[in-house]
Amino acid sequence: MMPRNEIQCAEDACRIRDRMGRIRNQMDREVQGIKKGAGNLLSIHHQVRSHPWMGIGAAALIGFFIVPARKKRQEIQLDEQTVQKLIERGDIRVEAHRKQKKSWVRSATTLATNAALRAALAYAGQQFGKVSSVMAADNRPSANEVEVN
Repeated sequence: MMPRNEIQCAEDACRIRDRMGRIRNQMDREVQGIKKGAGNLLSIHHQVRSHPWMGIGAAALIGFFIVPARKKRQEIQLDEQTVQKLIERGDIRVEAHRKQKKSWVRSATTLATNAALRAALAYAGQQFGKVSSVMAADNRPSANEVEVN
């Protein structure tokens, strides 16, 4: 027969082993949760799905910095003699530039053309819808063709 202290020590050891097993299992679950959380923090797809407006803002900010700025025109004032010397040396070239006049006829033509294109596209969409619905109805089996198992 075992002495009382040895029995109690064996029971204590069993309790400690059981408790350590539970703690190991709990730690495994917590480590898995931490891994998953870290993976989500580093995943761009998860972040964009969770915070779409921040994703849009970040994309706009990146686009702002990536797209180069327009070069500003530099205007200089030259007198006639300097311009004449530059022309003679061939450093500058002078061309006549005509601006197209905006007329009400041109504006009306553009308006009418756009309206006609929109009407044509709307009509084509309606016709496509009609044709596709007829084709879908033709492909559906009729009540007589349906087999009942």
